[in-house]
Amino acid sequence: MDFETLYKKYVDDTATQEERAYVEQELAKAREMTQIIDRFESSRAIESECDEALVKKAQKKYAKKSAIKTLCTSLIVLLIVSAIVVSVVFGVAFGSAKANLNCSQTQAEQIALDYVIKNFGYDLLKPVVASSEREIEYSSDLKSSVYVYEVKIYVGYVNEVEVKVNAKTLMVVDLQISAI
Repeated sequence: MDFETLYKKYVDDTATQEERAYVEQELAKAREMTQIIDRFESSRAIESECDEALVKKAQKKYAKKSAIKTLCTSLIVLLIVSAIVVSVVFGVAFGSAKANLNCSQTQAEQIALDYVIKNFGYDLLKPVVASSEREIEYSSDLKSSVYVYEVKIYVGYVNEVEVKVNAKTLMVVDLQISAI
């Protein structure tokens, strides 16, 4: 009997045990041969259809994209790590400066006015605070960072005095006099 007839009996479930074994054995051989042929044909088709220059170009393009992705990822990670380090450093400095803050802006302005009047005799010209702002003064030991108030005082219409007051020690740490 031929395979086709035996296969029909196999499908209809009328085949004998010997016929079933034979059909299953032949189907296994066919599957194995199909896999071998498919592997051979697919590799042969790729080899014959591909332009080597085009494949190399695609490989270079992929390598470039991969390198750029890796570089960008590395830069992003570096920026994030840098931001974390900087925030920790400045966080320590700002925390320490805030802990060392012993006067308000108004008190610093009064300390600057008193210093100018006492040391330069400007009490007759009525010095006036023009502006003031608080700045942080960083130290190499970040835990020693302090705030400094920079107070700008006008004396009459002629002089401008810039006084820096340390917010921790309440002392004048810098003074500059200039003509307006």
